[in-house]
Amino acid sequence: MRVIAGEWKGHSLVAPVGKAVRPTTDRVKESMFNLLGPNGCRGVVLDLFAGSGALGLEALSRGASHAIFVDSSARSLEVVARNVDHLHARSRCELWRLDWRRALERIASDGVPMDMALVDPPYPANLWTEVVTVLAQSPSRVRVVVLEHPQSVQLSAQVGSLAMDRQRRYGDIFVSIYRRFEDSEEVRQVRESAE
Repeated sequence: MRVIAGEWKGHSLVAPVGKAVRPTTDRVKESMFNLLGPNGCRGVVLDLFAGSGALGLEALSRGASHAIFVDSSARSLEVVARNVDHLHARSRCELWRLDWRRALERIASDGVPMDMALVDPPYPANLWTEVVTVLAQSPSRVRVVVLEHPQSVQLSAQVGSLAMDRQRRYGDIFVSIYRRFEDSEEVRQVRESAE
C-alpha cells in the first residue's frame, strides 16, 4: 500500500492487521482520486472509518490542507499515527477515536468547514446510505462525499442537498461521488449552457 500521487508519491504505508480492515487497493484509490479531477483535493478532508488513513493521506498528498481521521478502533488509529508520522504530516492532521456519528456531531458543533468526506465503512455494517443522509443534513455542508462500496449497495441519485455526480465500477467495487447540489455536474452543465 502506498501514496499514489502528489507530494508523497511512492511512499509506502502500513495497514492494520486483521480481517476487520479491508484497505482500498491502489487501483481503486487512484481511480477514485482521478474521478475528483486535478483540483479535487483542497481544504479540510474527513477520513471517516480511517483504517490505515490511506485515503486521507492521499488527499493531503494531492493538495488538501488538513485531514481529520476518525476511527473507533484504537489499533487502527495507532496505524494512522504511524503513517502520519512517516510522512511528517502531524501538523496537518487530527486523529479522533470516535464513532462516526459522534465525530459528525463534533464537527457540526465546532463549526468545522468540511470540503470532502471519504467514506469507506466496514462492509458488514452497511452504513453507506445512513452516513450520506447524515452528511447531507449536517450544518458543516460538506462539498464532496466519496464512497467506496460493494456492487450490491444501491445509492440514491440525490440525498437531501447532495447529488450523485459520478459513479464508476472496478470489479465488485463501486466508487460513488456526491456533491452539494449547487456543485454537481448536472447543475454546472445547465449553468454553462445558459451562459
